[in-house]
Amino acid sequence: MIKVELRINEILEEKGLNVAEFSEKSGLAYKTAADIAKNRRDRIGLDTLTSICNGLSVTPAELFKVTEV
Repeated sequence: MIKVELRINEILEEKGLNVAEFSEKSGLAYKTAADIAKNRRDRIGLDTLTSICNGLSVTPAELFKVTEV
């Protein structure tokens, strides 16, 4: 079995960004950006993923961490 997790916090730390800057760069509402950064969202639409990738200059593959459990 595998577990898929978003690496948003890791990416934000690597880039020296806070949630407000993440929100601004991705074009997401602050609350949405904060929820995503804190892994409080179970589902994220493709439009949102595209905004995140464009805002953080990462590929979809870089956004996810896949581990075996």
